[in-house]
Amino acid sequence: DEHNGQIEKQIGSLRNQIAERRQPHEKRLFEMKLALLPEAIRADTQMALQTPALARRSALANVEAAIAWWERRGGRAGERRGGRAGERGGDRRERAHRALERLGVGDLADRPAATLSGGEARRVHLARVLALDPDVLLLDEPFAGLDTAARGDLLYDTRELLRSPDRATVIVLHDRAEAWALADRTAL
Repeated sequence: DEHNGQIEKQIGSLRNQIAERRQPHEKRLFEMKLALLPEAIRADTQMALQTPALARRSALANVEAAIAWWERRGGRAGERRGGRAGERGGDRRERAHRALERLGVGDLADRPAATLSGGEARRVHLARVLALDPDVLLLDEPFAGLDTAARGDLLYDTRELLRSPDRATVIVLHDRAEAWALADRTAL
């Protein structure tokens, strides 16, 4: 319990430091803050930055590649919550499909990332990070740059996906209504 208390304290500190920064979307800032966390947590922390930088491959291949990278890096890839350690091939593909389905873009699995709309790309981007099932998830403006309808739909679809008793999620938002809709606790 003392260890869990220390982890919660570190995550709280990280959340406060991110909220205090004027430009939290800078990757360097997140890397700097992650360096403050103990190695056990840092190894199972994932982030999604504001811009959904997808590789030149299909939506499904983007998610599969993230899972493969996570496994090589030593991330536990959700084995604590029903996944299997060292998933390969078909298992990884099945897991990537599930992540895309959960974000409502399963039918776009074979589409090249370059042909996706902004909202579709954002959903694939979030599916990619959620497929990793990290203990700590850092999101920077996950709804930025979307039109009102796409923003509202994505907010609605991700609300329950981001809430997990097994994961701490830190989200940087500039819209108070979005923060209230998503968060159990907020910091200004």
